[in-house]
Amino acid sequence: MLLDRQQASTGADILPGVPGGSAAEPPPRLRGPVRRPSPAWVRSYTVALVAGETLGAGLAGALVLVGRGGQIAAATPLLWAALAVLVAWPVLLATTGAYA
Repeated sequence: MLLDRQQASTGADILPGVPGGSAAEPPPRLRGPVRRPSPAWVRSYTVALVAGETLGAGLAGALVLVGRGGQIAAATPLLWAALAVLVAWPVLLATTGAYA
């Protein structure tokens, strides 16, 4: 291990791998990540994506209900599934990071 002459003569404890470091020096402070503000278009684009995905899920649910034909009662599981898709699809996309 190479030592600086000044450190060797003072008898300071040398930390290996740190140039000029000694045990008396405090460790450097780590700073958190710098968060930059996102551009304005990102927010509007995300809102448009969520709205489009919700409309698409509603259209898919409506097509299934219309394609089924006949009377659509409020107690049928198919109606509740079509309504659940309206909420579940955008939430699923958001949790998987599709809007990031």
